[in-house]
Amino acid sequence: MQEYLRRLLKDKARLRKWKRIMIALSCIVVVCTVYALSLPAQTTMTCDKEEHAHTAECYDENNELICEKEEHTHTDDCNKQEEVNEQEEVVKMSQKHKIRMNRYLK
Repeated sequence: MQEYLRRLLKDKARLRKWKRIMIALSCIVVVCTVYALSLPAQTTMTCDKEEHAHTAECYDENNELICEKEEHTHTDDCNKQEEVNEQEEVVKMSQKHKIRMNRYLK
């Protein structure tokens, strides 16, 4: 009987340890998943241009612009332009699909 109780207590302790490990791993998976899913949302908020503002390093001693980068700051217009480009792409794909369907229906 005592042997059975010792085994039960040992198994209970092992189960408690296993639960703690599983909870910790589950939390790590949740955090990584949320982070991975938020990355595409962050990257699609801007246009294809690199944000750049000319500083003193962009000019030479004669105060002439030597920087080859275009000065650009991201605004709401960047997002609108991206949405328009995506809509145009969807329209093009649907037109291609219609042409293919017409070939098969003839």
